[in-house]
Amino acid sequence: MEDDVDFCGRVLNQQPLYDKMLNLEIELENGSIGKVANRIVAPDGRALGTYNDLPPLNTMMYEIEFDDGNVKEYGATMIAENVLTQVDDDGFSTSMKAIVDRMKDNDAIHKEDACVADRLGRQRPRKSTKGRKLQVLWNDGTQSWIDLMFLKESSTVDVTEFAQAYGIDDEPAFKWWVPYTLRKRDVIISAVKTRARRTTHKYGVELPNSVAHAKELDAATGNTMWMDAMK
Repeated sequence: MEDDVDFCGRVLNQQPLYDKMLNLEIELENGSIGKVANRIVAPDGRALGTYNDLPPLNTMMYEIEFDDGNVKEYGATMIAENVLTQVDDDGFSTSMKAIVDRMKDNDAIHKEDACVADRLGRQRPRKSTKGRKLQVLWNDGTQSWIDLMFLKESSTVDVTEFAQAYGIDDEPAFKWWVPYTLRKRDVIISAVKTRARRTTHKYGVELPNSVAHAKELDAATGNTMWMDAMK
C-alpha cells in the first residue's frame, strides 16, 4: 500500500498499489464510452480523496478519457454506479444498441424440413433455432455474433422486429415463434428481465480471450494479475 502521512507520521490516506478503478470502462447516457485513466492529484502530488475498497466509501477522484477525446473528472462512487447500471446480475454488459446482420450455417433447418409429423400424423412446426446467429452492435461500437437461441430469450422483441424488417420471419428458425411474439409484444417487453450480454467485459473490466491477450492486458495495466490468476 502507498501511505500519505503528515509531519507527525500519521496516515492520512491509504491507496492500493493497484487501484481497481483504473482502466474500468463506463458508458454515459449519450452513448459516449470512456475509460478510467488516472487518479486526480493535488499540486503537492497527493491523490484527491480517500481510497476504500467499498465504492460507497471511496471518495477518490479520477480522470475519464472518452472516445471523443474529452477528459472529464468523476468520483469513484459515480463510476461504480455507472458500471453497475450497465450490467446484469453476473456483471456482463447488456448495452445492446441494435441487431445489424444475420447468418446461418449448414445446421440450419431448410424450409422443406420446417414441419414434422406428430404421433397422430399431424404436421407440426419443427421448433429449433439451430444454425442461426445474429450480429449485435453494442453501444460502445463493437460487434459480436450471438446464437439465435440466446437472443430469442434475452431480446425477444428486438429479434422479432429484425426478422420482420429483413423478411426472414417466415424461415423455420423464426416462423414457429415470431407470430406469437407479435401478438404478445407489450407483455413480453414488460416481463423480460435479462438482456443480451457483451461477454468481452465484466463489471467494466476487459476479459482476456487467450493467454497472449491476458499478457497484453497485464502490460496495459502495469501488473501481472491475469497471468497470476491463470497460474
